Amino acid sequence: MERVFISILLITFFTIGCNSIEKKEITEKTEDMKTQSKENNIDYGRNIVQCGECIYFCDSNDDKKSNYGRAVYSVNQEYNEKKKIVEIYGDLYATGKLFVFDNYIFVNDYIDDEYVILRISIDDNKVKTLSKGILNCIDAENGEVYYSHFLYYDSYEKNTEIFKMDVNGENVKLICLGKYEFLHKDNDVVYLEGMYDKNAVLMSINSDSSDLRKIVEIPCEYREYEKEPERITEFGIAGDWIFLSVGSYQGSGNFFYGNLVRLKKDGTEFERLIDEPIEHFYIIGDYIYFNYEYYEDNKKQGCWRMRTDLSGKEHIGDKIGMLKGYFDDGYLYGEAVAASDSNKTINDLRQLNIEKNEVISLFDGNKALMREDSNYLGYYVTEKVNEFIYFWVEVHGYNRDNDNWRGHTCYEAFYRVRDNGEDLRLLYERT
Repeated sequence: MERVFISILLITFFTIGCNSIEKKEITEKTEDMKTQSKENNIDYGRNIVQCGECIYFCDSNDDKKSNYGRAVYSVNQEYNEKKKIVEIYGDLYATGKLFVFDNYIFVNDYIDDEYVILRISIDDNKVKTLSKGILNCIDAENGEVYYSHFLYYDSYEKNTEIFKMDVNGENVKLICLGKYEFLHKDNDVVYLEGMYDKNAVLMSINSDSSDLRKIVEIPCEYREYEKEPERITEFGIAGDWIFLSVGSYQGSGNFFYGNLVRLKKDGTEFERLIDEPIEHFYIIGDYIYFNYEYYEDNKKQGCWRMRTDLSGKEHIGDKIGMLKGYFDDGYLYGEAVAASDSNKTINDLRQLNIEKNEVISLFDGNKALMREDSNYLGYYVTEKVNEFIYFWVEVHGYNRDNDNWRGHTCYEAFYRVRDNGEDLRLLYERT
């Protein structure tokens, strides 16, 4: 399937002039990686990428009459011009990130009840369906795409084929088939999440499909809502240790119940570290940074950190609150409450210099457009491209007449600011 577009697409995220990263020729293979192991040249997808004067991202389709629910957009930062590049059907889970290698952009879509991988050619502006499945990562060093094809999937059970292929869609190889889901790639090892009797199971297999093994089965501790099995929501490696966030989303508010665990790579010395919900974390140097999912008292609010050997646990919530991103640049990004009362909460966007333990404000939440009936201002999809931080400001409140719930999004704005806090620019906004 091919679709031709009039708009010229200029993204080359990994090529010279656009977030350059060393790579070999496409004829060699490539593999994927997460922010926490960037030395392996593995890309797990970015919310925003840049080339020339334009940045590119995936968002809801502006054309409400279109059958395509989402689209890939570009924004010219010089003139604040937003342009639709291609419409796609997919949902947020499948289409939130862009992957770029050489002269191609990869994005997930959802067509005819199937997840598919689209490859957009920069040279001829065509879109081609490479394969059924969801793209998990791209190994930029070896030129390989890792992806998953769901034969069957629900909350209780999954049956998945996990493949790798060249970035041109050729040389497809099956890595494994079973009740697994792709988690992470570290060197030649692919980590998988399985499930047994509602317990999360961490597994691994070599990228050549050899040595499939179970590392550890994690007994479920949160079964207030029996229908929800536990999942691994975050994965990180620090030396010989693996850190996991393990839990489930329960109740009408879809709150996370679970905790942070640590184990050796061979599955030994398993232990639960903190008996409170920690959905996500960042491993930076010798430290792991995290937030509690909810707080029973104000003393726990904001960011915490401890060394990966479990020493030196400390609360740094006075400097930075809810974590929003880390981009291998020596800074943590997150929210901090600027003003709060029983009716309204406004957050600033902050940057924490990890080495100097110093904070600067990147955006003053009081400057955003707040309606009289708005009750919350926060940030989402924070991303760093070169020296700029890109972020959306989101204001919650009533969004229609006779609305009795103030949790609706009633205003959004897309901003850019330099990583030193200067040159703040509004790129576009919508109500």
